Amino acid sequence: MSGLPALEDDYLPEDDAAETALERLLGLSEMFPEPVRNTVGTTVRVTGKAAKKAYELSRSITWIVFASSTLMFAPVLFEMERHQMEEMQKQQQRQMLLGPNAAYSR
Repeated sequence: MSGLPALEDDYLPEDDAAETALERLLGLSEMFPEPVRNTVGTTVRVTGKAAKKAYELSRSITWIVFASSTLMFAPVLFEMERHQMEEMQKQQQRQMLLGPNAAYSR
């Protein structure tokens, strides 16, 4: 014999698989007093609700910020584009009236 304990014939590894993780967790939770279990349960629920509210608030704030910035900066961008178009038209008029080199001198 090699000195190792002999395996018992009645031990079957499949018996452990019958117990689910939830059952095992429930069994472990019974070793704590009721007030501790209630406090942990309440803490988990409150934390979950707070995380959900924070996520919803961040979505709303993000939408408001991007929508507002779009509405505020769009007119500025359009005005800049219009100003560039006017400058290009003025340069084309100068070029037509005074020649190709006159368009770039001021």
